[in-house]
Amino acid sequence: MKFVINGKFLTRMLSGQERFAYELISELDRIVPADFIEIVAPKSVKKLPRYKNIKVKIYGDMTPILWEQTAYPYYLWKHGYIGINLCTTCPIIKPDITVIHDICQVVNKNFIQNIYAALSYVYYATMRRSVLCFSNIILTVSKFSKKEIVKHYGFPKEKIHVLGNGWQHINRIKDNSTILTKYPRIIPHEYFLAASSLTPQKNFRWIREVAKRNPDKQFVISGKKVGLTTKDDSETGRDEKNILYLGYTSDADLKCLMKNCKAFIHPAIYEGFGIPPLEALSQGAKVIVSNRASLPEIFQQSAYYIDPYNYDVDLDKLLKKNVSPPDDILQYFSWKTFAKKLYVILLKYNN
Repeated sequence: MKFVINGKFLTRMLSGQERFAYELISELDRIVPADFIEIVAPKSVKKLPRYKNIKVKIYGDMTPILWEQTAYPYYLWKHGYIGINLCTTCPIIKPDITVIHDICQVVNKNFIQNIYAALSYVYYATMRRSVLCFSNIILTVSKFSKKEIVKHYGFPKEKIHVLGNGWQHINRIKDNSTILTKYPRIIPHEYFLAASSLTPQKNFRWIREVAKRNPDKQFVISGKKVGLTTKDDSETGRDEKNILYLGYTSDADLKCLMKNCKAFIHPAIYEGFGIPPLEALSQGAKVIVSNRASLPEIFQQSAYYIDPYNYDVDLDKLLKKNVSPPDDILQYFSWKTFAKKLYVILLKYNN
């Protein structure tokens, strides 16, 4: 039986879930035999990746969302193939094997603060119901997300497999030190860095409130506005003098910022995994994370923990606490490890 990866992610900008797809496929390509897996993508893909054993095929000429619900499942049915959806979205009528990174938009209805978020909620809720009704296997990226899926949907836990994310991709990136000269306000080792899309669950309000209470400290935020971004999440209308909003930042710039920050902050309220703090940890940065959701599971004793609803935090005192070296965490979270695990799951599915 042949597996076909949903190539819709190739039409999107690179973020956490797309990173997961790219890196996992790259490692899968090293271990799977030829013709075991292929990627099918819509014609709107601008640049196709090249692999040794995994073929990439263009099929269908329509918008990515429509393509995912029509051309892609038709291709699967036509050839009798099994689909693999690595970025949460999938064909509602043929979900097959789907990675649900988290169920944030379904569980946290208080994050629905604009029309886009409301439509997103309906879309994702419908899609997940389809996955739960018609999929034999669900994949996710943390034990936390697995528990959430079981708790809120009642899907059998034995049919949910936990993979994870890695950080090794950052080794291929050459850091760009000119970002420090471009913004003279950024003083090496004197600023707190945060990086993520500007959405409610990432809780940038915590940074804003802490910045108000600590005017002597510098905070740098790297992140772009997306459909779920509200006025409260973006920099619009804010006058904090000690917060620098960079907007979208390249991987090269972000690597440099991670290497030179005083600490990396990730105060998320709800998080299925959290790749940016793992990247920062790999670059030697001290990492401050929320004590909620999957973050304690991922970072264990190697991070400094904060309550995402408590803004009265002495950051200097917090960073004086002892934490464990990150070696075990960095060794465990590997793209190669999770690609091998996925390959074993697919082999068992074939049998």
